[in-house]
Amino acid sequence: MTSYRTGISPHRRAATRFVARVHRTLQKAYEARRAEGVTQTSIAQAIGVHRSVVSRQLNGREDMSLGRVGEYAWVLGCDINFDFLPKTAPGATNQPAPIVPAAVHVGQPSRMTVNASLPMAFSSGSSIVKVRQLDHAGA
Repeated sequence: MTSYRTGISPHRRAATRFVARVHRTLQKAYEARRAEGVTQTSIAQAIGVHRSVVSRQLNGREDMSLGRVGEYAWVLGCDINFDFLPKTAPGATNQPAPIVPAAVHVGQPSRMTVNASLPMAFSSGSSIVKVRQLDHAGA
């Protein structure tokens, strides 16, 4: 029997983990609003797509663009704040941290912030994700 070993490159692993964190945050925001009566159908109508698209994306069966993440945030009444900050430690990976050229200044610890105030903060490795619901009057 033939056996194959497939490796995941460090950059793909980092991208996959980032997408998973964003997806979990979006699911938590949706679940919080679902308790208030927001449905996949109402989200689909607000952003102009079929309900099945929203279902596939919220259930993780279809990738979505950053623009679509922004549309979901808008519909769910959330604000997104996103930062790229230098990574300080490899975190929960088996791969070495990326090499940063000496000419590049590295500062604060790594942090990704999706800013919002529903009680949906979680930490993943060296990342912090928070979601805050916006007042529609102030949005």
